[in-house]
Amino acid sequence: WLGRHVDLSGLDPNEIGNRFTMSVAELEGIEEFGATYDNVVAGKIVTLEPHPDSDKLQVLKMDAGSKMVTIVSGAPNVAQGQVVALALPGVVLEGVEGKPVVKSVTLRGVPSEGVTCSEMELGLSDDHSGVLVFPEDTPVGTPLTKLLPVHDFILEIDNKSITHRPDL
Repeated sequence: WLGRHVDLSGLDPNEIGNRFTMSVAELEGIEEFGATYDNVVAGKIVTLEPHPDSDKLQVLKMDAGSKMVTIVSGAPNVAQGQVVALALPGVVLEGVEGKPVVKSVTLRGVPSEGVTCSEMELGLSDDHSGVLVFPEDTPVGTPLTKLLPVHDFILEIDNKSITHRPDL
């Protein structure tokens, strides 16, 4: 948002924070958002089968660009042939309380090598109705950071500054 009003090109986020503190208001901190989102890729659902031990889960074979992976998903809107947001191990889910890290796990006896993600899980919106679906022509394996502007820094302004400076 700040970049729409001021040219920030070539500036380090910490330098921006320092300049902001010295010129406008004290910052409580600078938080990096989406730092691990290079490991969220456009993954294509190649096959989709019911989970053998669950009525609500499905087992997806997905093309992640560089490899094929097996994913267990409970998303209601997945379909064969879709290109969706696929978080591989190591991704921090910014939109989930506690910001869990995606890991390879076994769910009811089936290995899952990542997570299909909704916009809410990625911290992009409040929409948790299903996985984030990309257009069919989206290149498989493309990192989310190349598809959407999701890697950013959040400058947290000290509340005392806002309370005592109504012009802010």
